[in-house]
Amino acid sequence: MLFDTFIIGDLIAFAGSLVGFLYGLFAFLMKKCGLYLKISAGALVCMMLARLLESVMHVSFFLVKYYFQIDILGFIGVFLFFLTANYGVMDSIADDKNRKNRIYRIIPLVAPLSFLGMYMVLLFSYIGIDLKISYGVLTAVIMLSSYYNLKFAIFPDVENGIISGLRIYNIMALLYGYLFVGELIAYTYYWPVVSIVLSILMALDAAFMLPVLSRGVKKWTI
Repeated sequence: MLFDTFIIGDLIAFAGSLVGFLYGLFAFLMKKCGLYLKISAGALVCMMLARLLESVMHVSFFLVKYYFQIDILGFIGVFLFFLTANYGVMDSIADDKNRKNRIYRIIPLVAPLSFLGMYMVLLFSYIGIDLKISYGVLTAVIMLSSYYNLKFAIFPDVENGIISGLRIYNIMALLYGYLFVGELIAYTYYWPVVSIVLSILMALDAAFMLPVLSRGVKKWTI
């Protein structure tokens, strides 16, 4: 019954990421779609593929929870796309490294530190060293991504409203990270009800992430 509950959670999260993927596919086909939106759409592609693989593994009763999980590579891709969109595209445009904005570079450190604290819950659990290493690598990528998500959720706006158009999206991307690591903790400690709730929230987040971003960037392109 517990195993079946986790399968349901995976399928719910997959459904939400599929909606996001389909919207992302539409975004890729738009000739005037900005680079930031296209990179972010890549995150939803990875999200959908990772959830699909995880669902198939669970349905086929493959014991992925006790070996290196290949689907983790997909989730690493999700957060690398989040990171690339902000660090690779937006950071050089919005942040001129002026001292007056130093506080907006310090406050975002709260995000990676909080994820490090969440990883400690996994590190001191009963799971094997293989999963602890895998989750550690994944958490490190999430920590990097979360710093820039929080940074551009609070950073002062620049010309043409570039930053203001990204705030809600970055909050949603940051929230997805918290929900995802929370799901790992729920899996680890066998909390099926918590897992289902987190899966539903992640599905909604994934489904609406790109539409929210598209609305925010429709007035500018890179």
